[in-house]
Amino acid sequence: MSHFQNILFVGQALPGETAALRQALALGEGGARFSALVLCPPLPNSLSAYRERYRQFLADELRKDIKDLGHASPGAVDIQVVSGRAPAVKVVGEVLDRGCDLVVKQVEATARGRGFRSLDMNLLRDCPCPLWLCRKAADDGTAHGKIAVAIDPHAETDEEKALSYDLLRLGRVLADREHNRQLHVVGCGELAYEEYLRNSVFSRVTDDDVIAASLSVQRHDRTHLETLVNASGIAGDVKIDLLRGEPDQRIPEYIADNEIGLLVMGTVARTGIPGFVIGNTAENLLQKIDCSLLAVKPRGFVSPLG
Repeated sequence: MSHFQNILFVGQALPGETAALRQALALGEGGARFSALVLCPPLPNSLSAYRERYRQFLADELRKDIKDLGHASPGAVDIQVVSGRAPAVKVVGEVLDRGCDLVVKQVEATARGRGFRSLDMNLLRDCPCPLWLCRKAADDGTAHGKIAVAIDPHAETDEEKALSYDLLRLGRVLADREHNRQLHVVGCGELAYEEYLRNSVFSRVTDDDVIAASLSVQRHDRTHLETLVNASGIAGDVKIDLLRGEPDQRIPEYIADNEIGLLVMGTVARTGIPGFVIGNTAENLLQKIDCSLLAVKPRGFVSPLG
């Protein structure tokens, strides 16, 4: 049985979307409902007579791709083709109307093969269900790389912990789909103002005291990270790494060093989890990663576009 039960594939009628389509179909194996939404630019008024034919052509092409990828009943797939402004609003509306529990979309091409463009960022902020953004280089987000879950070692509120548990359990499910692969769990932490204390001419804190305080913080964060992992109930091969430094710097480095193909992380609009709030640190982090991304909202999140 699929972990997801109602999957929406979002396409833009552009070349190179096979990876995301293949991923969406694979995740739906086991009885999940699968549907598709194609976003396309509107034809000018001078070509208005071709609009319906154009939309039908795009739907037929996608249905052919679905068939080529081995779907048992491509003719039964509900495909909607829409055009116009505010595409993120259309995607969120479709998610809410259909009750989708996962959106899968190919990452819009970027100049250096990392980061995300405007539509993807809008969906990361506002899509109410998990959003899987696939890189073209990774056919299914995991087959050519490892899976990492980024959680905040400082999670304290019930809401923050619940999001951490959801991320860890989802990462475990996805790693198990790949024949019990190792799951990487990564968090960031450091002594606040450590560099300032070390370098400020006005600081009277000795280096030994700074080092002792830093090590104490690291031990505390490591313990908290391990406690979150244990409380989530996940088992199997789990590698826990606590990084020193800012998430927007260290996590992209970690992804490159460990050949991570899929990063699972929370995109949070209202809990204020340090380092994972859309805007500020997380915006910077998202613009630096070059792997596929599965972004999850906290329980009870309500999209402002709904």
